[in-house]
Parts: sequence; C-alpha cells; structure tokens
Amino acid sequence: EAEGQIEMRGGLAAVLALACLASGPPATAAAEAGVPAAAAGAGGGGETCTSEGVCTRNEQPLPTPPDRVFTLAELRGYDGSDGDEIYLAVRGVVFDVTPGAKKFYGPGKAYGSFAGRDITRCTATFSTALSDLDRFDYPEEKQKYLDKIYTKTYVGKYAMVGTLAPYTPITPPPPP
Repeated sequence: EAEGQIEMRGGLAAVLALACLASGPPATAAAEAGVPAAAAGAGGGGETCTSEGVCTRNEQPLPTPPDRVFTLAELRGYDGSDGDEIYLAVRGVVFDVTPGAKKFYGPGKAYGSFAGRDITRCTATFSTALSDLDRFDYPEEKQKYLDKIYTKTYVGKYAMVGTLAPYTPITPPPPP
C-alpha cells in the first residue's frame, strides 16, 4: 500500500466501475467557475431504441438537494466516528451515505476516509489518494465518468441532505 493511498478491499473498486451505466450532459460551468456544482449536469433515465436500432436518451431531471448548506468543516463532523450519520459531498451535493457504512464508508472500511469529505476529485479520477480529498478540480476528460458515478451511485442510492458551500481547496504542488 503506497503512502497516502487507501487499501482497496475485495472487489470494491469494481463496484464504482460497474456503476457506470448511464451518462448525461457534462456539468462544467461550476467547475470552470472554481466552485462545486450543486446538482448540475447529468440527468437520469435510460435509452429507448427502435427496431431499426436508433436509440435516444430518456432524460429525467435530477432531484434538487434540500436547502441546507454545509461548510467543509461542518461536513467533516459527519464522518461516522461517533456511530452517527456519515455524509460526503460529490459535485457540491451532500449525501447521507450511512446506509453504505457497513460495506463502504464506515470507519475501517475501504472508503472510510471519504466519510465527511468532498470526494469530487476522487470520484472523477477513480482515486483513493488522501491528497485528492476535499478537491473539486479534475481533468475535463473525466467529466462524463463523474456524471455517471454521481447519477448512478450517489443520486440513485443515497439521500441528498444539502449542498456544500464554496471553499478554496488546498491543492498539493505538482510532482517534480
């Protein structure tokens, strides 16, 4: 295990990869503005195909998160260390991932370090590096992947509890 990396137990890496079943339009406006995007972008829905093989997306609007706004410091208090709720943020939306605590996000689990953190960069880059936590910058070519995971894994499985207030990430210097 490399320093700053989280051990991936079992086939948990595959869980995120298998969540890539839907895609939607990219949500780059907020990222370009330097703040997390709250529920912008990828819509849910499947595809409808004709007998001729022509397929079109059935776009459904994503749910709107509740009005509650969390600061990054407040979000960190929801790490499950006291046995209470576990929240995390993706694309500026805060989710209650407590139902996934036993398998994924609880203390000592494969994604336990994600609890109480903004995992936008980690999700977009499929990273578990500690240096990627609490960052919302990521390569533009990762937008579609982020949208898929956001929609299928987070919007599709967990309750939205609010949004993440804009913050200035501490970005580590680039490697030499």
